[in-house]
Amino acid sequence: MDIEFIADITETKRFWTEIMRNGNGDMKDRLKANVFIAKTNGVFVEKKELQDAFNNKIEFDFVDPSLDEN
Repeated sequence: MDIEFIADITETKRFWTEIMRNGNGDMKDRLKANVFIAKTNGVFVEKKELQDAFNNKIEFDFVDPSLDEN
């Protein structure tokens, strides 16, 4: 099975960590590995601004699933 050849997230993060901590490594590679680790840990939040799509009004509705309409 190919599962032996596919790195899981722990192995991948371990690899990135080795690159990041390698004091003799190229700084751009170390920084890139640091970014990959941060992204997989959810450090960065992507924000998108929506304009004119909703006329500056967004409505939310909540439906209580415990209320049975039948």
